[in-house]
Amino acid sequence: MAAPSPMKGGSKGTQAGRVHLSYSLSFKGLTMGARSSILSTIKVNCSFEREQMSMSSLMHIGDLAERTNTTPQTIRYYEQLGLLGPVQREGRKYRQYSEEAVARLEKIATLKQLGLSLEQISDVIDLYFEDATGIKGKRKVVEMLKKQRRETQEKIGSLQQFLHELDQNIARIEGLIRAIEGQETGESGQ
Repeated sequence: MAAPSPMKGGSKGTQAGRVHLSYSLSFKGLTMGARSSILSTIKVNCSFEREQMSMSSLMHIGDLAERTNTTPQTIRYYEQLGLLGPVQREGRKYRQYSEEAVARLEKIATLKQLGLSLEQISDVIDLYFEDATGIKGKRKVVEMLKKQRRETQEKIGSLQQFLHELDQNIARIEGLIRAIEGQETGESGQ
């Protein structure tokens, strides 16, 4: 007696670069061992398909650079600094990147626009990807920006003091020039 087919119909479709598979399963007439075997086969196949789909969504460094409006040199530099995670290598030759690399590069660009240095970004970037809400990263950035603001205020105060001292020195030297010119005109008039 042949066991009935566990798969009844199926469909396959794509949407936004993703493959969706759906099947109806019928286990009528199957033993528990056969059911278990089928389910483990399905898990293995789904795992393999997921791996294949993630492999196909990888991109080379040039594609990543183009998508994020950066250069391959910048991407390699960010890798050296630890701003981008480890890359996969295709046959030990070409770097390959996932969508997370796109998100990280976009976040780096945003943080640079806020005025953070690459060193500061390296202190905060992982927080954005550990916490789905990004709250930890945002709090750390606010802390950094407040520190920069305090430092800037101190620099402004120092620069204003320096500007005041410059004005005093200019006035003193101009006074000396006038005094010397006055003495010269007084001597030549005698």
